[in-house]
Amino acid sequence: MAERGRALRLALAALAALLPGCAGEGYEEAAAAPVARVEGPSAVLGGRLYVFGGFTHHDGRTLRATPRVDVYDPERGAWSQAAEMPAAITHRNPAADGDSVWFAGGFAGDHPGPAVAEVWRYEIAADRWQPGPPLPAPRAGGALARLGRTLHYVGGFGPDRRTTHGDHWALDLDAPQGWAPRAPLPCSRGHLAGVPLGGRLHAVGGQHGHDGPHPDLACHHAYLPDEDRWLERATLPSPRSHFEPGAFVWRERIVIVGGRNNRAGQPTLADVSLYDPARDAWSEARPLPLALLAPVAAPLEGRLFVTMGSRDDWRHPQAQSWLGPLP
Repeated sequence: MAERGRALRLALAALAALLPGCAGEGYEEAAAAPVARVEGPSAVLGGRLYVFGGFTHHDGRTLRATPRVDVYDPERGAWSQAAEMPAAITHRNPAADGDSVWFAGGFAGDHPGPAVAEVWRYEIAADRWQPGPPLPAPRAGGALARLGRTLHYVGGFGPDRRTTHGDHWALDLDAPQGWAPRAPLPCSRGHLAGVPLGGRLHAVGGQHGHDGPHPDLACHHAYLPDEDRWLERATLPSPRSHFEPGAFVWRERIVIVGGRNNRAGQPTLADVSLYDPARDAWSEARPLPLALLAPVAAPLEGRLFVTMGSRDDWRHPQAQSWLGPLP
């Protein structure tokens, strides 16, 4: 029955991609990723897209994690490899800082791995990894973002992989000696996106719990660093998680791509949603050509580049890529 349902969803997605005005309109295929994967965190540095780690496949027993780093160059329309991560750690989000990218926490190794507190910084010019001050406690799936010269780590799952936290820690990048506590997230969650915009940190979506019950959430809060407090913002149109690798800012709006809504029984989504902070409102843009869980998405040379993700929950990572219109 499960396989029949999966086949039906894939057939409907393929049909929708062929119909005018539906998913797939305005998209064209681009260079496929070298390796199929899902939940691979990403960052744009120097005009190129970097994808760090993630899960590559399900071997019938578990999801396999990888330390591999792949780089997409939009000028050449081609992929290359960069220095591997120090370890295969998943459920971590990147925060860019000039020509470096920071990572904090995560689940170590294949699923289900333990939560860790380690912090790493990738230097793009030297193509090397450097350790940073560890988090105060092991966390995975929290949001990491930079506001000015401060890194913020928010939310995430604890060592038992079930407990969801709202802790909020900050690291001074000019004197990175250790993390200091800040106002906790009002709605504790993991698998959320942390997006800096207009001097605020937006904590968008996510889920409560990881192993066991893990309902998706529509929560949306914005952190005001000068006042050390959170504001409740317009909630997502529906509960949603697993879109972190496809969350970015474009023309002063937050864009989130793909994901899932397990409250509605939707393991994959083709939705492309926009948040306008001036109106405190969400709207919908042209959907993806295929519903995907945790795809990588980013603006490259004025177009939306989408790659990887999973076609049917987390067990079927894919490598296809597309170029489409930015909202």
